[in-house]
Amino acid sequence: MKQNIFVNLFLLVIGFLFSSCESDIIWDIAPVEIEVSVRDVSGADLLNPSAEGTLACESTRLFFEGEYYYLQDLSQEMSTRYLMPDFYGIKLGKDSSGYVLHIGEFDGHKNSEMTEMIIEWSDGTTDTFAYSRRVKGQSSKRLKIRDRYYHNGEEVDSSKINLVK
Repeated sequence: MKQNIFVNLFLLVIGFLFSSCESDIIWDIAPVEIEVSVRDVSGADLLNPSAEGTLACESTRLFFEGEYYYLQDLSQEMSTRYLMPDFYGIKLGKDSSGYVLHIGEFDGHKNSEMTEMIIEWSDGTTDTFAYSRRVKGQSSKRLKIRDRYYHNGEEVDSSKINLVK
């Protein structure tokens, strides 16, 4: 009799463990961000604010959904691991390879078809960037994300885009 009670209790505990596994998992999807670096044909970083002929000045701006977002220099700012999207438009940052522009952040949970934006550079030229995102699945185990990125209408390999001007 005691053995039956232990077996039933063991089966009950195992049942609770397996039935609650998926509902206790907290998961998140990172926001979408496009990163752009710009160099000239000789390899000089055209986003370095102290360089001659820099494109990183107050007249460089992003046009997105009918609004202009002016370049913010946040190259000295610390980043966090917090994943809530915060659309800031366009900002100048710095990584190990030099200065980069960050465009975003866009909500990573949403499906998006050809979300397009235009950078109007300080030299009067423009570049168009776009991304598409497909999110499928209802749980972290079945989640599938498909991203595509574009520069001037052509698909590129990743969200990190290197330009030569």
